[in-house]
Amino acid sequence: MDDIRVGIIGVGLLGNVHLMALQTIAEAGYFDGVDISIEAACDTREQHLAEYKELHGIPRAFTDYRELLQDGNVNTVFIATPTAYHKDIFVAAADAGMQVFCEKPLAFSIEDIDEMIAARDRNGTRTQVGHSLRAHPGFWHVRSLVRDPANREKFGQLQNVHFRSDQAKPYTGSGMHPSIWRQDKTLAHAGTLFEHSIHDFDMLRYWFGEITEVYAKVNYFAGIDQIEDSVSAVFELNNGATGVLSAIWHDVQRDARHIELFWERAFLSMDYSMLNVTGTLKVQGEKAVKFKQKEMDENYRQHIGFSDKPPMWVKNYGYEDLLYIAYLVDGVSRAPLVTDLEQGRRATEIVEACYRSSRQNQPVNP
Repeated sequence: MDDIRVGIIGVGLLGNVHLMALQTIAEAGYFDGVDISIEAACDTREQHLAEYKELHGIPRAFTDYRELLQDGNVNTVFIATPTAYHKDIFVAAADAGMQVFCEKPLAFSIEDIDEMIAARDRNGTRTQVGHSLRAHPGFWHVRSLVRDPANREKFGQLQNVHFRSDQAKPYTGSGMHPSIWRQDKTLAHAGTLFEHSIHDFDMLRYWFGEITEVYAKVNYFAGIDQIEDSVSAVFELNNGATGVLSAIWHDVQRDARHIELFWERAFLSMDYSMLNVTGTLKVQGEKAVKFKQKEMDENYRQHIGFSDKPPMWVKNYGYEDLLYIAYLVDGVSRAPLVTDLEQGRRATEIVEACYRSSRQNQPVNP
């Protein structure tokens, strides 16, 4: 493709983030001879949509996604609506001949995701899922470290993983998430594990491979029906290592992840907050090495083939959009650097296994 005309469906927080990333890609000239434009936006909130259209100079706006798909001025859609609408919009867009980027979680059920995969396959749609952590230079840096054969020999056996993800409640209409839909089961399906830490299970698989068992406890301290705000899950990886994943929604204004990885002869600690990654690697007998953001960015851009271009200022969201546009341009998927539908499906399977484990009060094989 050399003429990418985007329609953004859902113009909340992530609809804005994707728009800014796509505008950066278009204006900075990442792709010679390729025209990238935002041609339309869609949202059911008319006043919000009108303000978005005017602020960003978008030519067309629709309150019904079906009208956007029939408009004829769009060939690629970014779906950033509440999760409840993902499947129907995705299938309709694929059947209308669009290329489709869809935010995570993909859908409420594995059956719905299978419908999305079938729609992709029958239409030859180029798709990508918004599991944005895979596209962050810092998380890619960790993947490079843990998968380096020399490091595997030096570090020894991976023994244990601690992965904590905590976030201010993203449904109060204030703070970093100025919306309320995530407290509604009919729109969100579930809470912090499904909406937030589905990223974390995707990241664990990105780093280490398959998760073979989970044993989880889900709690509902805020008292919102079926929208959990605290989860602890013990998991086992296919290399025998075990770990603990914690997912928390609370009232403190923050959005952070803290990860610790323990090998026989090495320890890695990292923090992710506000799109930035910091960390330290300590190997027995060697001086501790701190992560260097500029160096990680440079190495990552070289790895993905954009070493001659400036870094993306919106980090993982910018890079996942950059890699998706590259896929549209040359037809080559960047998985596993990004998440495809099958990987998104697998992350959903693992999360649903955690809920099943909590209900049954026993370990479950996802």
